[in-house]
Amino acid sequence: MSYLKRAELVIFLIIIVGAVSFFAIHFELILGIGNNEVFFRGNAARTGSFFSRGPETLPKKIWKFQTDGPIFSSPAVAEGMVYFGSTDGRFFAVDPGFFELGRSFAAANEGEHNARGGGLSDEDVQWRFDSGKEILSSPAVYGDMVYFGGEDGTLYALNKDTGKEIWTFETNGMVLSSPVVYDEMVFFGGMDHYLYAVDRMSGVKLWKFKAGSMIFSSPAVSGDMVYFGSMDHHIYALSRSGGEKIWKFPTGSMILSSPAVADDDVFFGSMDHYIYALDRKNGRLRWRMETEGPVSSSPSVSEDAVFIGGEDGAFYSLNRENGSPKWVFDTETSSQPLLPYPNKKELFQERAYPHSRF
Repeated sequence: MSYLKRAELVIFLIIIVGAVSFFAIHFELILGIGNNEVFFRGNAARTGSFFSRGPETLPKKIWKFQTDGPIFSSPAVAEGMVYFGSTDGRFFAVDPGFFELGRSFAAANEGEHNARGGGLSDEDVQWRFDSGKEILSSPAVYGDMVYFGGEDGTLYALNKDTGKEIWTFETNGMVLSSPVVYDEMVFFGGMDHYLYAVDRMSGVKLWKFKAGSMIFSSPAVSGDMVYFGSMDHHIYALSRSGGEKIWKFPTGSMILSSPAVADDDVFFGSMDHYIYALDRKNGRLRWRMETEGPVSSSPSVSEDAVFIGGEDGAFYSLNRENGSPKWVFDTETSSQPLLPYPNKKELFQERAYPHSRF
């Protein structure tokens, strides 16, 4: 990719997500305290649902941690540790003291800040890993390892407790897609047009599939199939075991949205202004709903509704069966939702991390 095209892509991403710092909000970081399997969008199917309650009152900031560059990576929280990457080229494991909440409040109240103005000191950094290049990919935590992609085209696997590099896998383009782990396999997309499957313990390539353009969308896995969108305007369904194409579905523009798979349906947005629902087995269109702007965010799915934000500034709740609007809220900005379990009708919109990726 030429420098100019790369610069245009980075500017495009910055315009969409627009964030410069990383904030933790007091809502118990619903991404997975006490859990050692944590993925972008909550699970392998990317449904945006989490096993935790959402906040019942306006969240309060209890700490912040500043890096030397903007943060586009959405954090993963596993067993009280916060994992995230930064455009300063470093990947962090930070212990904010979730099991000692009083310590974080006391530090903020007493003005204990590090030299860069953050609320946490270096002693709260469990470890840091320097990749040397920007990290935009959101991490996946599985077992004793954490996985993430880099602007250098590398997928990294580190020990989540020590930060020791276990293995790396090199591609021929930036890795902005967030990896997902399923059945001892790691799936991720690359800007070199390929979707990859590698062994999670060794990093050995199991298969790769070439799409028609770059892959920013993060893959979703359900059953024996893998789903992802591409900038070639298509969404794909592949065999999980061998990477063979099962079907592909065309839209009118790029797909940056990460698909969500729920029961027999695949939901996603496209830059052609539409929100789609397809049959996950054969790719046939169930319904589509037109918005007034591109849809780059990713949906959350409940028992009877699909929630998604559009770049038209509207936040949509759609009937899961036919796509008709249940309600529309004008936010004046695009966003993506999270749904907490066990009460799926309680909606938590992803505002805790202002940079929120797709």
